[in-house]
Formats: sequence, C-alpha cells, structure tokens
Amino acid sequence: MQVILNNVSSEILAVLESLKALSPNLEIKKKKELPIYGLDKAIDEFKKGDVIECKNFKDYQKKMRS
Repeated sequence: MQVILNNVSSEILAVLESLKALSPNLEIKKKKELPIYGLDKAIDEFKKGDVIECKNFKDYQKKMRS
C-alpha cells in the first residue's frame, strides 16, 4: 500500500509512520508539511487501505470532507 501526502501535518505523518510497524510494506511519500487538520479523517482513510493523494491543501480539505 502507498500513501502519498503532498501536504500533510507533522502530526498526521507521525501517526502514519507509527502504523508502518503494523504494515511493513507501507510506503509513505511526503512533499511538505502543514499545520494539523483532519487527523481523525486521515486515520480513517488510512484504515480503509486506500491510496490518498492530494495535489494541494484545498484538494486535501475537499477529500477529507467527502
């Protein structure tokens, strides 16, 4: 599974990194960080096993709302 996060807070990244211990084949790509937003939603998306790809912060907000 791959999670691609172009705009993510360090808090969300820390949670995803900690989940790598449970999923050894997990690959996380990070491009830049933002303040914390939608942590619970990001964890829910991660649990679904989907690839999350966000082009920018507005795209991230839109995906987290849907």
